[in-house]
Amino acid sequence: MKKIGWILVSVLAGIFVAGSLRAEALVPVGDKPVNVRYSPDNAAVSQGEVPDFQKHISPLFGRLGCNGRACHGSFQGQGGFRLSLFGYDLQEDYKSLASGDQPRIDKETPESSLVLMKPMLLCRHKGGRLISEGTWEHELLLRWLEAGAKPAANPPLKLEKLEVQPPSIRFSNKEDSVPLKILAHWKGGAVEDVTPLCRFTSRDTSVAKVDNDGLVSIADAGDTHIVVAYDSGVAPVHVLLPYRQSEPSDYVAISTPTEIDRLVLDKQRELGIVPSGVCGDAEFLRRVSLDLTGTLPAPAEVEAFLADSSENKRSNKIDELLERPAYAAWWATRFSDMTGNNAARMIERQATKQFSQQWYDWIRVRVEQNVPYDQIVKGIMLGTSRDPGESYEDYQTRMASYNR
Repeated sequence: MKKIGWILVSVLAGIFVAGSLRAEALVPVGDKPVNVRYSPDNAAVSQGEVPDFQKHISPLFGRLGCNGRACHGSFQGQGGFRLSLFGYDLQEDYKSLASGDQPRIDKETPESSLVLMKPMLLCRHKGGRLISEGTWEHELLLRWLEAGAKPAANPPLKLEKLEVQPPSIRFSNKEDSVPLKILAHWKGGAVEDVTPLCRFTSRDTSVAKVDNDGLVSIADAGDTHIVVAYDSGVAPVHVLLPYRQSEPSDYVAISTPTEIDRLVLDKQRELGIVPSGVCGDAEFLRRVSLDLTGTLPAPAEVEAFLADSSENKRSNKIDELLERPAYAAWWATRFSDMTGNNAARMIERQATKQFSQQWYDWIRVRVEQNVPYDQIVKGIMLGTSRDPGESYEDYQTRMASYNR
């Protein structure tokens, strides 16, 4: 699969890389997060501690949006300065900060470093003010600069686990909100509360919302996930608010002839949804045709189906619809929308026409061939996106050209 992987990964992704433990990071920090340790009111708490580029500075860039797709994390960067997307390449990020025609780090005069002055809007910055003087973010970044602005160790430390507390949330009413606490477990045993340095996103804001501090609030009944990202770790948090409190007696007469039926019924129980009764033949044909092919059945097809008296006519109709070209075409369209292959979600608009058809065709062929979903996902995630013989540097240049 060529050319589409880079778009799909950037849409779906957290792109993540692990980092390394440095001597300064071995200072005991207890269970207090950085926003407490580096608060101007608690300066003594972090006395003697030196912020780590991998564990604190790069995640701070991510929280502020500096290494996101819309800013310095894009292929071409911003204002002559580029960071790796979501901080996946710590070594290159440090080089970008410390070298070049206009280094962002000033070791002689740390407070004059552009990496500090620009987000404070003390000099021109298209991204606006991101940090204010006297905040923990300002203190954290300044402390790192004053300590010599050291890079992450190479090879980097491995983040073994990103622990979320609580791991799932079941709300009982819309007025409730729940704060998340995130613990990073590093190889070697170090554990740190990294909640203020995480990126939080909701998979469905119509159901649940989350703010930058990890406070989850419910918007409406349903279920979704809050996705937490930090360094190389990604952790989902299941969030649910039932539509109603169901009773066991509501589901006694409902059969589950297949494993999928059982899983669907379990989810309905969890959400407090009582399934409707079995629909009639005409309604079944209309629904299954729209679901599988995106089209209504022809009048002659309706007449033939209603006249069929066989016991297996519904399962036979499903098998028949799955063999139609319209099935692969319709579901390739739906999967394209789900994975970002549309004008509203594609990042590089100038590349849309070239890549969109290729993206769609790649999915359509695999749906048509009944390739298992896990293999489809594997193909997406392992796609190189490069032409045969093309180096990564040439690939980057070509991708960046679509944004100029």
